[in-house]
Amino acid sequence: MLAAYPALTYLDIFQAAQEALALLGEGTPSGYVKRMAEIKKVNPRAYEKWTEEEDERLIQEVKNGISAKVIAQSHERQPSAIRSRMVKLNLVDP
Repeated sequence: MLAAYPALTYLDIFQAAQEALALLGEGTPSGYVKRMAEIKKVNPRAYEKWTEEEDERLIQEVKNGISAKVIAQSHERQPSAIRSRMVKLNLVDP
């Protein structure tokens, strides 16, 4: 974004993000806590640190052709987190 709009700074981007979150009611501590609680109801391990064992299990699941959606359910994480981890572990192209 900064490359496309050189007049912007990181502070401009952070301020815009903060304003957007405030409009959604998520920019406040209570809004954040509420959103995290909702996410954790569906994905109890969301935003938790990955263990080596989880990484190994993920590698095997990908090798076995299991979809990111199914893997997400078994790991109790969001599908986007599974895809991000697959990229980080070089299991798929970004």
